Amino acid sequence: MLAEGSGQFLAQVLRAHPQLAGVLYDFPHVVARATPVLTAAGVANRCRIEPGSFFETVPAGGDLYLLKNITHDWDDTRAQAILAKCREVMPVHATLLVFDRLLPDRAGCGRNLDSYLIDLEMLTLAPSGRERTRGEMEMLFSNAGFVLTNVIETASSLSIMEGRPA
Repeated sequence: MLAEGSGQFLAQVLRAHPQLAGVLYDFPHVVARATPVLTAAGVANRCRIEPGSFFETVPAGGDLYLLKNITHDWDDTRAQAILAKCREVMPVHATLLVFDRLLPDRAGCGRNLDSYLIDLEMLTLAPSGRERTRGEMEMLFSNAGFVLTNVIETASSLSIMEGRPA
């Protein structure tokens, strides 16, 4: 399993599923803060920390690749490149889960307010980052060698998009 960032999300997943092991992979300055988080959660013995750049490589051979709040940081070309790096190293039976916000195809008054505000924030703070519609995510998945097989709406503002190698 792959997760991004400080390890909090991966720690929660591993605590909930004691049979799993995981790899935390992100830029070196990001994963540098993960050891105390994983240790405090009691899962450090089931988690390997690997610093790196998902534009260059991704750890190979996982059963599940999980990207949380990653694709919305990047323009379409870079987001697709990240997904393609995952696809290059994934076995055919593996699953990709992308946790990100989805914008509706058509804006509606009072609907998805959080997603629109984050979209504006991404336009001002991230290098070409943005929120996307389901159709736009389907295109990213397809162009990177995946089929978008399922979208799960959650109680949070994030949706879970499931992809399988095409």
